[in-house]
Amino acid sequence: MIKQRNWHFIGRKRWIILAELDIKELKDKEIVYGCAFNIDFDRYTWSSDKVVHNICKPVIGMVRKAEDYSYDGYFYLLKSDGTPRKSGRVSYNARHFARTYEESVEIYNNLVKEKIEKLRSIADKLEDEIIKDGD
Repeated sequence: MIKQRNWHFIGRKRWIILAELDIKELKDKEIVYGCAFNIDFDRYTWSSDKVVHNICKPVIGMVRKAEDYSYDGYFYLLKSDGTPRKSGRVSYNARHFARTYEESVEIYNNLVKEKIEKLRSIADKLEDEIIKDGD
């Protein structure tokens, strides 16, 4: 089932409708498109000074749910023959899902636009913190 299409703010008084799938409605071994976009400039990886990020352009994969509910489940990328890859699995909470590639692209682009708007807002607030002559 598709999560009820909801209005989603993308900044500058613009709203769009997304058709993101609800994780709870996904079936085990269901083939869907997954994507992610998040960059956290305040966190760095433990092994280097690289910024923590979670970026995944829309890809087709399979959702595997936990049988015993000891964990949430995983999203596996599919190989060219349609079987799940053994490496590269991620928790399915780390992805946004859609039934079609086009819907996944829409979700991904909106995640990027949200981050841009958030960073613009932060930059504007930081500009106000600059001490000017005579302050």
